[in-house]
Amino acid sequence: MRAATLRELAALWPAWSVDDAGTFDAFIAGITSVTMASYQAAATVAADYMAAFRTAEVGSAGSPILAEPLSRDRLLGWLRTEGLGTTVKALQAGRTMEQARTVGLINLSGASGQMVTQGSYATVIGSVEQDRAALGWARTTASKPCAFCAMLAGRGPVYGSQSSGSFQAHKACACGAEPVYDRDTEWPGNARQFQQTYQEATSQAQVAGDLSRGTTNDLLNAFRRAYERPVG
Repeated sequence: MRAATLRELAALWPAWSVDDAGTFDAFIAGITSVTMASYQAAATVAADYMAAFRTAEVGSAGSPILAEPLSRDRLLGWLRTEGLGTTVKALQAGRTMEQARTVGLINLSGASGQMVTQGSYATVIGSVEQDRAALGWARTTASKPCAFCAMLAGRGPVYGSQSSGSFQAHKACACGAEPVYDRDTEWPGNARQFQQTYQEATSQAQVAGDLSRGTTNDLLNAFRRAYERPVG
């Protein structure tokens, strides 16, 4: 759904003429409607997923809770800023029109895609928080997430609430959430591999004294260096 939304956005993007504000208004209104529809569809699919997952784990579907509906006005304003606002800033910074439009498209795509996926993982997390049988949830990722997302996924099924998981997905993030009904269950995706990388990286960084630099990101930086290190 996220990919389909971005394909539609990319197809509509050329219709916007920088010299005609009306064309952008029409474009952004259309992509806002598409994003809202995809968000709701993603929430519905996630609810079906929750019911099937719970049935497999504990024998009953339970009552999944859909993510709250989006505010159209708020989403419209945000997407306008991400598309038009970043394009204008790029022009003011000296980019060519083509370069500025590319910046705008990238930022708008990230914002729209982020909102679509929000429908799915907000449904999963909200359902888990209201499910007495659930122990929490684990973060899931794409095959090659950024270092920050990989590090959080490498913690395994330890999240008991949205706040404890700090699920602040960034633009272009393809992370998700998986409910946990058994702490001994197999971790999703590459989470175990991420955990091993984290443990090795922090152990080496501690010996090298890299964890005492006094910054709040010492652990993340140590993990990032190991995670992004070329193989071979």
